[in-house]
Amino acid sequence: MSVVVDCRKRNASVLIDDAFYESLPSLSKRIRLSDSAALLASPHPPPQSPLDLLRARFPDLDVELVQRVFETTGSNLDVAIKNLIELVSTSHGSQGKGLDSILVNDSGPIAPDVPVPSEGMLNTTINLPVDGPGWVELLLKELTSASDMNDAKTRASKILEMFEKFVAAHAIHEPLDSLCKENKNWKEQVEVLLHENNILKRAVAIQHERQKTFDTQDTEVQQLKQMLSQYKEQIKILEMNNYALGMHLKLAQESSSIPGHPHPDVF
Repeated sequence: MSVVVDCRKRNASVLIDDAFYESLPSLSKRIRLSDSAALLASPHPPPQSPLDLLRARFPDLDVELVQRVFETTGSNLDVAIKNLIELVSTSHGSQGKGLDSILVNDSGPIAPDVPVPSEGMLNTTINLPVDGPGWVELLLKELTSASDMNDAKTRASKILEMFEKFVAAHAIHEPLDSLCKENKNWKEQVEVLLHENNILKRAVAIQHERQKTFDTQDTEVQQLKQMLSQYKEQIKILEMNNYALGMHLKLAQESSSIPGHPHPDVF
């Protein structure tokens, strides 16, 4: 009985092993299919933005400059690439100047943070006007050179945007300039006042010395006046004494025993 049971167990185990090994190829195929399906179902890498493409194409340029050029072109990738290529070629042609210095003229007034023109528009942007009539003239010039109404609108919007940034930049810098000028004027006034103060000090010192000399001389004059009054008193006393002596002499002469012959000791 036990032998029969063992034979049945062995047959069952053999059948199970055969079924397992037969199922291995289908299982491996199923795994490969699931892997390929997972690869097909995996999401694609996110596409790069136009700004990232510009940064990758122009790695030597400043990121802020690339972003500024891209924004001024209305997020137009082709136009931004064209403008950046022109900037790079211009920067290689200039001697020792940075890319930011290309956007402004060395001889003209500098307008900070002014955007770069696009598609050859505003070729004279490096000589930006500094007053209202100049901006009006620039606007009229660009409108007259427009090919159609859309081009005119685009040019006008670009100029207005540049003018807005120009005014905003000057609104920040003009108070600082006015404060610097006012500070300079105050410094000049303080220097003038200090110079005048030194002159007044010297004048006061000279006047003080003169006053001391005058006081000394006045004291001497008062002493001389006092001595003069004393001398006058002495003169009066001497005159009175002289008068009294004269009277005594006259009386003595009148009472003399020998009239007409005074005593030889009396003069």
